[in-house]
Amino acid sequence: MKKLNINRLLLYSLIFLPWYLLITQTFYCSVNIPYWEQWRLEIPLLESLYTKTLTFNDLFCGYLGHKLFFPKIIWCLIAYMTNWNIIYEIALNLILGTGIFLILWTKIKRICELIKIQSIYFIPILSVIIFSLKQNENWLNGIHIHIFLSIFFSLQGIALITTSPLSLKKVILSGILGIMTMLSNGNGVLFFPITLIALYIQLRNTTPSSKKYFLTWSLLCALSFFLFIYKNSANDINLIHNITFCLHHPVKYITFTFMFLGNPISTRFAILFGILEVVVFLWTTSYIYIFLRESFNKLSFIILIGCYSICIALLCGISRLNWNLLCALQSRYITFSMFFLLANSFLLYIIISKRSNSSKLIKLMCIWCLVIFVSFTIHGSITIGLLRFEDNYRSLKFCQTSLLKEPHPDEVRQFLCIDNSLSFKNKLTFLKQNKLSLFKE
Repeated sequence: MKKLNINRLLLYSLIFLPWYLLITQTFYCSVNIPYWEQWRLEIPLLESLYTKTLTFNDLFCGYLGHKLFFPKIIWCLIAYMTNWNIIYEIALNLILGTGIFLILWTKIKRICELIKIQSIYFIPILSVIIFSLKQNENWLNGIHIHIFLSIFFSLQGIALITTSPLSLKKVILSGILGIMTMLSNGNGVLFFPITLIALYIQLRNTTPSSKKYFLTWSLLCALSFFLFIYKNSANDINLIHNITFCLHHPVKYITFTFMFLGNPISTRFAILFGILEVVVFLWTTSYIYIFLRESFNKLSFIILIGCYSICIALLCGISRLNWNLLCALQSRYITFSMFFLLANSFLLYIIISKRSNSSKLIKLMCIWCLVIFVSFTIHGSITIGLLRFEDNYRSLKFCQTSLLKEPHPDEVRQFLCIDNSLSFKNKLTFLKQNKLSLFKE
């Protein structure tokens, strides 16, 4: 009994460690200064707020293919209550990240109970993936609340619609969460196609009364797409041009997708790991469907979030490929692609843990694959992640110190990704006059 308690304590320590490392590094490396898109998006919004000219159109208009209605409301509330102390935005990122982890833990625990295997041994792997320091761009930038918010809403929606028994209430709640996802991030457009698959899986063996579920889902889907298109200009979406570009560069597009999917494991070998993950995902889902059929339907949540991640990679390739192939390796996208890694890791864990007629060779291959995925993820988080956190802190701290002095070095403006010198000065004046962010007393 004592040995069992020690083992459980060790497991909970391993679960807690990545979260603790993320919290300490984030608060140590956070700097109260606007960075990058905050100058182009948040400050104009706050100018309208503080001059009392903020309109519904300011909140609901599109931005580079996204509809950021809920994030904009949160930014305004935080700015108004804290004199735009950006540390509070960063803290909310951590809260949402922790919420995402708890949603997944709860769902994985339930799945493991249904298929009669232990979940506790997988949760440390879940913690390593979700709290990876390679997502530094999202953890340390308040504007990326929209990424965590959209994932938080979408995971709850997918979890609801894949939970048996299905009810009309669950479908409606899931649809509302889908609308909230779409009004938080552009990738929310994929929520309803993914949940349609979940709905079909849940209802394929039911009576004709299932029509009301599909009708409800269709109405919510139509409302969601209307809200997304409303106040979204053609220049913001520019879908036809981007699709045409991808069709003219298919190899580049496929390469982008593999790089996007493999980046959470290794930035250097992202293409190789992306290909390996796709192969593993196809093989594990096929293997479970053929040899562990009784468990397949219970794993629909995990399989669907893996598909969701693939679809996000494909959509991101359409919208970003004409910028640069290396966009796929930006750390902000790891928060989306890590769910493909999570799905693969859990499916491998199922095959390893489930008592079946699987040969020892197959289980050994799964163990080695899982070990490679997890070890490379941990290595990337500790080496690349920690280095990026420290570099980000040094650079932003220098910018903060420089902006509190006169004159401001031009390199500060360039590092903060602000092109227009006059616009930069005007926005600095606004921050000083209202004592916001780094000028807060």
